[in-house]
Amino acid sequence: KADRFASSRSKLLNGKWKFKLYKNYAYRPSDFAQPHYDTHNWDTIKVPGSWQMQGYDQAQYCNVRYPWEGSEDICPPNAPTKHNPVGCYVKKVHIDKSLLNKRVVICFEGVESAFYLYINGERVGYSESTFHRSEFDISKYIKEGSNVIGVEVYRWCTGSWLECQDMWRLSGIERDVYLYSTPEEYIADYKVVSPLDKNLYKDGEFSLDVHIGGLKGRHGVTVHYGLFDADHRMVAQDGGSPVRDSIVSFDAIIPDVKPWNAEHPYLYTLVVDLKDEQGQVIETTGCPVGFKTSEIKNGRFCINGVPVLVKGV
Repeated sequence: KADRFASSRSKLLNGKWKFKLYKNYAYRPSDFAQPHYDTHNWDTIKVPGSWQMQGYDQAQYCNVRYPWEGSEDICPPNAPTKHNPVGCYVKKVHIDKSLLNKRVVICFEGVESAFYLYINGERVGYSESTFHRSEFDISKYIKEGSNVIGVEVYRWCTGSWLECQDMWRLSGIERDVYLYSTPEEYIADYKVVSPLDKNLYKDGEFSLDVHIGGLKGRHGVTVHYGLFDADHRMVAQDGGSPVRDSIVSFDAIIPDVKPWNAEHPYLYTLVVDLKDEQGQVIETTGCPVGFKTSEIKNGRFCINGVPVLVKGV
């Protein structure tokens, strides 16, 4: 059903976090994420959400100027230091003993503009891509029972030079935060390519590359896939390919597929399974798949062999 948080392997961390805003990095306490640090007199802030929309700092709108022009004279790739507020977030999370033998990942769907992550006082990593997902493997930092998550968010960073667009400038943990766990061997990534054949544009040319992480060298682990139409009928499958390398590849020709286009956006459903030596499912993932070919043909831009007409240009 593609409902991530219906799974026992996911835990949403949205909600109330402890929060305090500092003028710049020189004022923020370096040990705020330590388990012993007292945050009982800190404010409470909602995550996800910009701190400017919750009464802190000031929202700023810019178009052709950089946000710090007129207040601080810096050159790329330097970030402002005099006025660069730092928001410190703290969240305590209970970790069950059953997770200690799994791979545990914390995911931030979007933080503006840069942040350091701490688990139980230890610095885990850094990210400065505001509108992209950032993931950290925290397996070696967690313990059974109460764990402290600390996030140190900077309003401006070196990446702010590249993210300067015609928009409001806000700050904070602005999208979902969650934990998820996987087995030691897991589906790290997968790539689907699904054009139509370029002769008649009737058959689908399906290819799938599945990347397996955490390989331990054991035998018998297999990757399976199934492709289903909108009526839940299977149109392609593989009964199981052994994992001998980190990438397992599949190819299939699917006759008479229903193509995807803007007028009729027909989608199939891909399900990928990783199974152990006994045939038990270790992990399952998947996504919608549309069959489409985009190309320049006889000097014209075509979708599925049909020229696209652009009106009013």
